[in-house]
Amino acid sequence: MKKNLVILLLISSIVYAQDIESIRDSIKKYQFVDPSKAIDFGIKFTNITYDVTPNKLIQQTYGLIGQILKENGLDDLSLE
Repeated sequence: MKKNLVILLLISSIVYAQDIESIRDSIKKYQFVDPSKAIDFGIKFTNITYDVTPNKLIQQTYGLIGQILKENGLDDLSLE
């Protein structure tokens, strides 16, 4: 029973990490091609990582989201 719980937690954390990286890749993909779509993915990323302790990947992605917002005239939002 205990072993199953550990395996389940391990699998869920791996899936979670892949989801974050997948969304980050989408943000980068649409950054210049379709900024509004990149912003939508940015909102999704922010909602998923809201209660997570920031790591380097999360901090870099927040910076990328801020850069996209600033480049599209949303300077106030880019600072949040």
